Amino acid sequence: MLGLRVILGVLEAGFFPGCAYLLSTWYTRYELQKRNAVFYLIGSLASAISGILAYGIMQMDGLGNLSGWRWIFVIEGLITCVFGIGGYFLIVDFPEKAGGKKSWRFLTEKEARFMVSRIERDRADAIPTRFSVGMYLKNALDTKVWGFAFLFGLTTTNTYAIAYFLPVILRNGMGFSIAKAQCLVAPPYAAAAIVMYGFATLGDKYHIRGPIVIFNAVLGLIGLPLLGYMKNDGVRYFGVFLATIAGNANVPAILTYQANNIRGLSL
Repeated sequence: MLGLRVILGVLEAGFFPGCAYLLSTWYTRYELQKRNAVFYLIGSLASAISGILAYGIMQMDGLGNLSGWRWIFVIEGLITCVFGIGGYFLIVDFPEKAGGKKSWRFLTEKEARFMVSRIERDRADAIPTRFSVGMYLKNALDTKVWGFAFLFGLTTTNTYAIAYFLPVILRNGMGFSIAKAQCLVAPPYAAAAIVMYGFATLGDKYHIRGPIVIFNAVLGLIGLPLLGYMKNDGVRYFGVFLATIAGNANVPAILTYQANNIRGLSL
């Protein structure tokens, strides 16, 4: 199981940053946070229903001589494989290449040129430059790059901790039954989805990035101690809401913040 988890991590490592970069090449700076929010929203909603889905699949325990937890791997793994294979054929390339056969003629050549021109007018980086090791390493020495990396890394540490361990916290830490624990995972993610898209809309409309990141971080500083140190289960569950909102809403905010500050990136 550990070996399989390592392989899964290695193979999926480039997926999320690749998707985020691809999205950033299609939209102007102040159109991007809403798109990043919708993209991440899909994952948040999946997390919201995953507990309910897992509990339902576990009722297949004994079917075909397989345990319930094994059926979770089988069914969710098959769904992942189907979408993964479909994505190979359906994912659209960069705007300048989206008019060809490779992107199943998603755009006409005229439409592709229009997309490239509007990105070029907005931030003058629509046309990629040739890859250069020297330029790549020079960018790696920029402290701002590491600053964004730390912002994103610290935020996702919270989001993944909640995603992986919230059912355990609800079950073992707060004493809910397995069914209740799996179902109570959903409401915090639903709230996070609303806040995430709301902040994205405000950020794009009023050209605000940093204050949104700070506000979400403060929510996390309030929610995590409530979750970790309070004795009352109602208060702790309220802390779950704040912590889940903070981490999930900050992911598209930070992604957009860094994407808005890249110009002339070497590919």
